[in-house]
Amino acid sequence: MGISVQGNRFIITETGATFRARGVHCPGLAYVAIQGWSPTDPTGGQMGMAGGPDWAAIVAWNVNTVRFELNEASWLGYSCMDVSGTVRDPDPGNNYKDKVVELVTAAFAAGLQCVIIDLHWTAPRNAGLTPQDVAPMLQTNFADADHSIDFWLSLYNYHPILRDPRVMYELFNEPFFHAMFNSGVAAVQWEYMMKGTGSGAFTGYEVGGSAPPWYAQVFVPWAIASYQAMITALRTAGCTQVLLVAGVMYAKDMSGWLANRPTDPLNQMAAVWHSYPAFNTVWGTPEYIIPDFYPAVHTDVQAILAAGIPVIVTESGDRNTLGTIGAPFLSNHLTFVDANNLSQIFWAWSTTGEQNHVLLRIGQGDPSGTPSDGYGVTARAWLLAQTDDPDPPPDPPPPGSPPVPNLFGLKRAEALAAITAAGFVPGAITFETSQRNRDQVLAQTPEYVMGGSATAAAGSSIAIVIGQPIRLGRRRRRRWDDDKSSS
Repeated sequence: MGISVQGNRFIITETGATFRARGVHCPGLAYVAIQGWSPTDPTGGQMGMAGGPDWAAIVAWNVNTVRFELNEASWLGYSCMDVSGTVRDPDPGNNYKDKVVELVTAAFAAGLQCVIIDLHWTAPRNAGLTPQDVAPMLQTNFADADHSIDFWLSLYNYHPILRDPRVMYELFNEPFFHAMFNSGVAAVQWEYMMKGTGSGAFTGYEVGGSAPPWYAQVFVPWAIASYQAMITALRTAGCTQVLLVAGVMYAKDMSGWLANRPTDPLNQMAAVWHSYPAFNTVWGTPEYIIPDFYPAVHTDVQAILAAGIPVIVTESGDRNTLGTIGAPFLSNHLTFVDANNLSQIFWAWSTTGEQNHVLLRIGQGDPSGTPSDGYGVTARAWLLAQTDDPDPPPDPPPPGSPPVPNLFGLKRAEALAAITAAGFVPGAITFETSQRNRDQVLAQTPEYVMGGSATAAAGSSIAIVIGQPIRLGRRRRRRWDDDKSSS
């Protein structure tokens, strides 16, 4: 099985059925290894238990997709320096890559249909340091030219499971350009991020550590690996994976995505949106229930969909303090998600003690799937309410059936003539429409046959397979020999 892009949706490649990713983010791989506090287990127990998540619990939540966050230094294994001048081994257990392979393999073995691999923490090279490489110890602005393309090519080539067509690559987690960038003009930021062109440039970077001084800004210019550069490198290497491309301002602003989007020669690209309560709003207030950049962000997302590109929300959250009842932001957000058939991933499958955005019961050490109050309860209820309901592929032609003509764009009379000439009896031809999916229905309108091909079915009847609609008539079963009224 594979996952691919068709128009503004993901599909199961082999059947054409719509695939709507629904899942959880599994934390730890971005920070545990490079901080050195769990050499034998790069997950550090951050996914609810040692070694990784409880897969049975994830499956019980009706999840079909998990997302893993990675650190480019831990994957590539280069020695690097943190803010305090400490030289770090980012893979102290020499097991980081194999742990990633193990987790992806386990996800598919558990029955999940998709895994998202996210480049979460990055850092550039600084010729003034010894060693020259900066330790990715916090969330930095964007992918860097020094390592990020090497990261993706190395990951793609490392193991067959990482090239599995069910794996999506989220090329960078949350870009932001408000710190140490030479322009506050949005158009400059979008062009530089997406295409690596224009007058944009970073004047420095942020660096962190796990001991005082914890954080510093270093004013040394560095170059990014633009989305276009990463896409081009991966496609040149033979990668056919779906590639995920985020917006700016921590993936919350989608305003320039469509106008500046990179080019993917395979058209296997989707937009990433992160939706959280608007910054600095208070739980329980009307302002809390809307995302940053609302209402424009909803319009921007719908414009991307209208342009024929899928949108996936790879992070969302809400309050999960013990005793919280309801999740007002998430409930409002999911209404928009459902209305627009977006894919949705929740942050984060963990039992850590944070008061927001944690799916499992806070501080209870409960990896078995008991949801956290408020946020976890609401997210789990939404997941359990989802169904795959795939569009069935058309029946194969029965043995001895006459070949079926291509009916794309034919008017009714022309289609009937072509069908009759092919040896079918017009009175036995049934044309159907389904309300479940406009792009995968079996259909016909009074004026035009709406599809690129027809498939013979049992009993000398045929089903017309929908492609992009030319005109959409009433969605109901129609037999031309019985009902020729207009609609």
